Amino acid sequence: MASTSKAKYCNMGFCDLRVRGVLLGSLITSVLTIYKDKLAARREIGLRDQQYQRDRVTERNAFQRDNICALQLELSRARVLDQQLRDMADQLRSIVGVAIRAPDPAKARELSEQLEPLQMRFNEAMPGGR
Repeated sequence: MASTSKAKYCNMGFCDLRVRGVLLGSLITSVLTIYKDKLAARREIGLRDQQYQRDRVTERNAFQRDNICALQLELSRARVLDQQLRDMADQLRSIVGVAIRAPDPAKARELSEQLEPLQMRFNEAMPGGR
């Protein structure tokens, strides 16, 4: 009896409606799944792009910070070198002044012997020096 009532429903189109409903439900589920996956992929790509941009900014900032530190260090070294050059120039000037006003040639020769190594160190310390 169950098979006869089932046959009646199938004859009346109920079976076709159920099959159509299952197919339609499967189709809708598939379309929504694909749409959801595309949205997720877009969001993931957007997040990846944002992270890439943040990483680039971080790398650029680190590069600039490192360069600024290196420049500051070189500037400090240049200041020290400039001060050393000024000190050596002052020593040269004072020795030359004393040598010019030396009371006798022996004293002038003695000062000249002090002057030569100092002048060599000065020339070597000069940028573009020997």
